Amino acid sequence: MPGRPLPSPKRYALALWQIARDQGTVDKWLHDLQNLVALAGAPPTAAVLDAPGIPLRERVALVREALPHLNPMAYNLVALLAQRRAFRILPRVLQEFQRLVDAAQGVLRVQVTVGAPLADREEEEMAERLSRALGRRVVLSVHTDPSLLGGLVLRIGDRVVDGSVRGLLAALRKTLVGVG
Repeated sequence: MPGRPLPSPKRYALALWQIARDQGTVDKWLHDLQNLVALAGAPPTAAVLDAPGIPLRERVALVREALPHLNPMAYNLVALLAQRRAFRILPRVLQEFQRLVDAAQGVLRVQVTVGAPLADREEEEMAERLSRALGRRVVLSVHTDPSLLGGLVLRIGDRVVDGSVRGLLAALRKTLVGVG
């Protein structure tokens, strides 16, 4: 419905997390959500899944045909999202579900931006050092930004640690301008 607000991805993720945890199917749900996000991300599929002119039964059948090995309850999620024309929230549902899984497993995801690609060993060492410093198992997601001349930028949840040359120079400039 055009004027109707989209449902909360966090509420869906929490409900799915509780079901998955209670049934011992967390990995299966994670895999199913990833497959649904990939399917719903294809423009023709997304248009069909949210199309009010196509009967709900046919939209769910499309998903069953494309993804025949989903958890049976995942098809209920498909039907619910199709009915509410809310398939576009699936990536955020997956993101929130992954966050809940990580929290339960003591995993912290850290995005690292560097100026040049890191060797595998450098990534491993960085993950080990961050794990020791943060007291949790760290999973890195490394991105390259050639505009960084040196250093790196870490994003840990909603915190950003800017250790890039550009960030350090900006901090120095701010300090110097504040002194005068």
